[in-house]
Amino acid sequence: MKRTMRRYVATAVVALVAVVGTADVASAGGTEEYNGCRKTVANPCERRGTCSIQGSSWYATATIDRRDPLVRQGWAGLCDMMHVALVRGRCSPAGSQVDVTMRLSTLSSAYTPQITGTLRCAG
Repeated sequence: MKRTMRRYVATAVVALVAVVGTADVASAGGTEEYNGCRKTVANPCERRGTCSIQGSSWYATATIDRRDPLVRQGWAGLCDMMHVALVRGRCSPAGSQVDVTMRLSTLSSAYTPQITGTLRCAG
């Protein structure tokens, strides 16, 4: 009985690893080119860089109030927040992909002049 149970568990673990390993996981990434939140004392501060997620990419400028916890967020996390804002906004296949403003929180926002790839959002 124990041997059979171990076999089932081992088979389930192998199957799970195989499925997770091949799944299309949505992960945010990109490269931050400037972090004025770290280099200046200005409020709000500015961060700029590229983001890429689910086949879409964009260059963004984030304007962050220093009271916002996003001031300490890593760039990949900010890209993820931008993606969430886009999805919560008016993203659809028929929408515009230029001059998009994303609300990251009540204090902070990000702007991109253009999104390339499969995600489409109304301006």
